[in-house]
Amino acid sequence: CPPVKQYMANVSIAGKSIDVDTEAGLQLAAAKGVFATPTVIVYDQNGLEIGRAHDVSELNAIFVPAKETVLA
Repeated sequence: CPPVKQYMANVSIAGKSIDVDTEAGLQLAAAKGVFATPTVIVYDQNGLEIGRAHDVSELNAIFVPAKETVLA
């Protein structure tokens, strides 16, 4: 999905892409519970999954911090 690839190209975190058009990539994706593309899996520094996204709006929910409410 070009919009998801473009979004991730502009995010400054390390990552890798899995090619599900190969047998090895398909097996790795299945082992991670990925059955639809695109799927972006986000891990914390300990390697624990903290989020999944399938489109740009879901990526925004993960990577764009919510605006803080200021009480006066």
